[in-house]
Amino acid sequence: MVTLTNDERIAGFFGGRSFASSDSGERDLYLEEEYTVSDTGSWEPRSETVGILLPGKEIKYVEFWEPQMKEKAND
Repeated sequence: MVTLTNDERIAGFFGGRSFASSDSGERDLYLEEEYTVSDTGSWEPRSETVGILLPGKEIKYVEFWEPQMKEKAND
């Protein structure tokens, strides 16, 4: 979850196709998947996006969690 300097929050997945700049002059962040967070707190993938690039100057802070996979019901 990325909180921007304007306090907008962006939910996304940081995985193998994501990127975080290590250059001290550029702190951009690319999240390979963006999510919509429902009122109940569940994350739903946004099908119309292929990722999101966040400029470092717009980022206030970043929160990381381990992915929680939904369990499939046994048939």
